[in-house]
Amino acid sequence: MNKKATVLAFCALLLCLVRGSSAAHGVGHRRLDFITDYDGVISESQVWDVCPLSDAPQTFLATNDGLFVFDGARLRRYYTPQSGALRDLAWDSSSRRLYSAGNCGYGWWQEDKYGSMAYHPLEIGEYSAYFRDFWRVCISKSGLVLFQSHGRVCVYNPESESLSTLFPRDRFHFMHQVNDDVYVQDGDGLFRIDDNGSFEWICMVQDRIMAMVTCAGRTVAALERTGLMEFDGNGLVALHPESNRILADAKVMSLVACEDNLLFVGTTRGGLFTTTPDGRLIDNETVGFEANDVTVLSLGEDLNGDIWLGMESGVARLDMSSNNFYLEDARLGRVRGIVPMDNGRLLMGANKGAFVLDDGDLYPVPGTIGSVWSVNCFDGLFYIAHDRGLFVINEDGEATPVYTGTGIMSMTRSSETPGILVCGTYNGLALFRQEDNELHFESMIENYSGFCRHILMVENNELWIRDSQKGFIRLILDIEHRKVTDRKDFVLVKDERDVVYCIQLQGRLIFCCNRETFCIDPENRDLVRSLESDSLLEDFGRMYGIPTEDRNASGPFQIYENCYATGLYGAVRFSYPGKGIVESLAVSQLEALGAWKRADIDLSEGRADIPHDMNTVQVYLAGNLMEGEVEYRTSSIPDAWQRIPFNSPVQISALPFGNCDIEFRVPGHPEICCTVKLNILRPWYLSNWAILAYVLLIAAMAYGIRTYYQWQTFREKERISLRTDLKSKSKELANITFNNAKRNHQLKEIRAMLTDNRAISHIDRYLADESDWEKSEEYFNVIYDGMLEKLKALYPGISKTDMKICVYTKLNLSTKEIADLMNISIRSVEMARYRLRKRLGLPQGQDIGEILKNITNQS
Repeated sequence: MNKKATVLAFCALLLCLVRGSSAAHGVGHRRLDFITDYDGVISESQVWDVCPLSDAPQTFLATNDGLFVFDGARLRRYYTPQSGALRDLAWDSSSRRLYSAGNCGYGWWQEDKYGSMAYHPLEIGEYSAYFRDFWRVCISKSGLVLFQSHGRVCVYNPESESLSTLFPRDRFHFMHQVNDDVYVQDGDGLFRIDDNGSFEWICMVQDRIMAMVTCAGRTVAALERTGLMEFDGNGLVALHPESNRILADAKVMSLVACEDNLLFVGTTRGGLFTTTPDGRLIDNETVGFEANDVTVLSLGEDLNGDIWLGMESGVARLDMSSNNFYLEDARLGRVRGIVPMDNGRLLMGANKGAFVLDDGDLYPVPGTIGSVWSVNCFDGLFYIAHDRGLFVINEDGEATPVYTGTGIMSMTRSSETPGILVCGTYNGLALFRQEDNELHFESMIENYSGFCRHILMVENNELWIRDSQKGFIRLILDIEHRKVTDRKDFVLVKDERDVVYCIQLQGRLIFCCNRETFCIDPENRDLVRSLESDSLLEDFGRMYGIPTEDRNASGPFQIYENCYATGLYGAVRFSYPGKGIVESLAVSQLEALGAWKRADIDLSEGRADIPHDMNTVQVYLAGNLMEGEVEYRTSSIPDAWQRIPFNSPVQISALPFGNCDIEFRVPGHPEICCTVKLNILRPWYLSNWAILAYVLLIAAMAYGIRTYYQWQTFREKERISLRTDLKSKSKELANITFNNAKRNHQLKEIRAMLTDNRAISHIDRYLADESDWEKSEEYFNVIYDGMLEKLKALYPGISKTDMKICVYTKLNLSTKEIADLMNISIRSVEMARYRLRKRLGLPQGQDIGEILKNITNQS
């Protein structure tokens, strides 16, 4: 068989999508991803309808526990007011409304400004289950929305917001929509419902129609206990009787068309079946499950072409977009190599031996039990590099030894000399030569004794060896391939987590270290960085989904020109080019977090305002990505891109006040991006009004301080003026006192010398003159804050003599000086002081000056 026929045979083998009936016989199947929410509620819930959107990555799920929405990254749950079960969903792309029917009534959902789904009930009735439990919802070509229960069909007009009701002649089973037509099964008849509400008889139906779809120009109806029927507009005709016998026993529940070339049939007793558009079962087997008794209640196809399965307990997604197929068999162990054989067979090498995959069955190659390091084909002969040496598969399919001197790990042919084979061993390189269609060992290659897990021969007798601890080693062999004449090491590994491998893409030999690629420089034959190869590797990973950096995987290794495989433990993944999914990335929800509080943020205006005390944000992404990671950065640190899982929320703390943009992109594809524009509001105490108030307050304080200091300066000037005035009055008082004393003394002397009584009386009149005392009393009150007036108020019976004693005492005059001023004797002064003490009530030993000081200090 030629190569083209072999490729077609292998494609046919994998496209069967069949899984084996036991662990001993495994064949290729698609990956099935089980989707769950944070609380795990959907894993225990019946999923009655799956409604993927054709223009967005959202998938809506009608379940016993409400509405679930999957946005490509996470699954969110929403409730109806009655917390009832939802049975069916219909999406109206023009109004962006999701209509739902269930045992809680019917209504519609729409996304609010926070990115959440809000429910708007149209009817919440207290009817019996026969009228209240709605099972189907359809949207007619004129925009009418029909909700069907077993006892009635409610017709809602969104434009007029009016409702009308249609009743059955017997009992409504289920309603279906095919293209622009709405059909309903009433008893044993199928009817078409017109926009005016009339029923048009179509044909008799003896079984319940569970679903109707179009596929490859056919309208196919899935009947519960009959199987698949073709509807020609007038009646139903069985598609494939043999397939229907199997489907009837499995009890059909749901139906969906995939890419117009496959039909998936969900059953309650047999899991998921796959048929051709004419109803022929593919190998009469279920796909994608580990057991045949899984109940598939609903099916849907999303914009990627993946198939969603709503089950009795949970929901899953069948990978139809990546073109990845899986072979699982516990006997394989770690798969290390695959090579195609004739008739679509595959030779597989693993650490538990060599196996042949033939028409879905896995057979061990006799004589190969043990560790197989690699497999290859040279000139139509299939070789096995084994722990015990080198083996070849003979005509009987058995492995016969070619060389058993040491373990063989890898093989490569000479590009210069036909019939030369170089093998990598545990302790060096071995040279083999092919003669008469037989391979013979010649010798070990000199000047190299290293470990040779992977080797590759290129032109000019260059031999490249992959060293997982360093990188790559280039050896130059002599013309006879018997010894190494030159060696150069290329150290690429910098960390023990680095992965190095070699792969051929589009005719180009690429050496890889993680995501960095290198090529051979044609001039000096060294490894040089290749940005062009970076793009090839990126496209390769996105197209085939091969985990090129996974240490736990073997490969990637190429089987055919358009097929690569990765060896896993107990499994192999085969990858063909994907379908070219149009990727998208968007922000689905934004939360602001603060101390003990959380709030959803409105995303409808393009820029969201964030309160100052909630300046930690959590961003949820949605989209349709082939890879599971995204990068993000903030405008405050434009060069600091950080990588995170796509389905994880991004939390950014302590955002500064002002505008801030958070950018997201797919690594390596900056055109797939989205941005969150935020405005972190300043607190009220930093607002413009607050700042204006602060300025006014500071200005008022400055004015007040200035006014205060001006007043203080004025007071100080007054005090200085007062002190100057007091000093002047004190000086004048002292002069008056001194002059009085001097005058009295002089008058006394004159009086003593005179004997004329008239002169004496005249002198006595002058001595008795009190005008100087009155002025002294006035000055004294000014200087000592009204001390004499306070004395009169406190001691009303105080005499003028007592007042003089107090004044002179306050002036610190001696007894003799007081006697001279008062024109009395010293004895009289002492007696006056004694009387004053008694009037003031002073105890023995207390000085008159103390009480005068206290009186002066009183306010």
